[in-house]
Amino acid sequence: MTANAPFPASNELALPSQWAAKVEPKLASDEKTQAWLEIDLDNRLQFSVGLVLVTDQRLLAFAPGHGDCEVYPLRSGLSLNHHDQAGVGSLELVGETGLLATWRYTLAKNLAALRVINEFDLHRDSVATGQPVASCRLAPVA
Repeated sequence: MTANAPFPASNELALPSQWAAKVEPKLASDEKTQAWLEIDLDNRLQFSVGLVLVTDQRLLAFAPGHGDCEVYPLRSGLSLNHHDQAGVGSLELVGETGLLATWRYTLAKNLAALRVINEFDLHRDSVATGQPVASCRLAPVA
């Protein structure tokens, strides 16, 4: 699978090959990866690897130590919140009925977490409104 991140030239945005093999069968043919976070802590704050990935349609999560993939279709009423305390970051997926999921990571992963939140918000709003995600175009440098 070729990573279909917005800036494929950046190694930072390319999905690692060990995750690509797990993610590819879960994606619909027209679904595109937008951002991902390789989490490095489990819920007991022990080092363990997992993945949170945002596509243009869903949020997929592979919890540390589990092979199962949790799938959350993007829709209005969902929010992805960020918290950090004492060097541990948390992403919380919240719906109308309350907390749906929590993922933890060391703050070294914070930039990727913020990218995931940004893409989640953009694509959730796009799905909810039916409007395309506005692309950012940089003006040419003179």
